[in-house]
Amino acid sequence: MKTLIRIVVGYICAVTAAALRQSLWWILVELKQDNVGSEPLYLTMQMFYWGWIYAFIWALMPFSVGVHIELERAIRKPLFFVAGAALTGTLLVLPKVYFLERGVFDQSNASFIERCWASLPQFAISGLVAGAAYYLVRTFPRARESLGQTDDVP
Repeated sequence: MKTLIRIVVGYICAVTAAALRQSLWWILVELKQDNVGSEPLYLTMQMFYWGWIYAFIWALMPFSVGVHIELERAIRKPLFFVAGAALTGTLLVLPKVYFLERGVFDQSNASFIERCWASLPQFAISGLVAGAAYYLVRTFPRARESLGQTDDVP
């Protein structure tokens, strides 16, 4: 049961970290291009909200495959989590760029592939952040247990 709770909390933290990183990147680019207007905080929160829902839904399948591999092979190395999340981030660029053709993703007459290629590093970095967040959540309680610390109150 503890493992399932850690997986769920880890996934929620990973999605939150990725959406936060992505919305901050988005607002910085939009501010630089003067496309935001007078309410940058509202637009950032809106981008975070929709980005969180987007990441939660679209990353669920690759995440499930990764958790299956993690549990089946008892993988504990951070490279597995970070690389898997970066790969997931690179896959998520395709639908995001396809459906959002304005703002950051509007690159005038660039083709779909060119827009994807331009946004790919940002999505991969967001995936790296998500993978690191998931790994930290999954290993933190285990590290406390190995030190003999428990959450039991005497």
